[in-house]
Amino acid sequence: MLFRLIHSYKAFIKIIPVTKIHRRRETTIDINCPEVLVVEDNLFQQNVVITMLNTHKIKYEVAQNGTVAVDCYKRKIKDEDKLFTLILMDLSMPVKSGYEATKEIRDIENDERCKRTFICGMSSDKSQVIQDKCIKSGMDHFLTKPITISVLKNLIAEVHRKNNEENQSGNS
Repeated sequence: MLFRLIHSYKAFIKIIPVTKIHRRRETTIDINCPEVLVVEDNLFQQNVVITMLNTHKIKYEVAQNGTVAVDCYKRKIKDEDKLFTLILMDLSMPVKSGYEATKEIRDIENDERCKRTFICGMSSDKSQVIQDKCIKSGMDHFLTKPITISVLKNLIAEVHRKNNEENQSGNS
């Protein structure tokens, strides 16, 4: 019986016509984005974002919680030319939340008189309360997880545009 089932399955597979295979076009982000800090405790979510960044050859660092993120930021401010361009910050993490880490980064920026880094909060909870809390903590933007490549590309383009505007107004 099993042999007959396998045999009929093989016959069924042979008669299915092969259609043209559509390959996804690779798109690249044609934007100068020196480095992104991905702050995420969930390994799956980390890998999703990292894969998108790798696909478009964008440099990144990963922090597993808010404390590690603040430490990474402190290390970077020693060389202002190499500051993170964008921080993708998960909101709820062990040790230190994204809200707390953002407040601490903003305090460091004020104390050290550093250029403001664009911080984007990330959560699967898209409620207005969460988004308002992000803005109150000092974040610049909010994304709902899971993040898609088009949303990430648009965010990076927006950050790049704002950085260019700041650089032009600073040089004038």
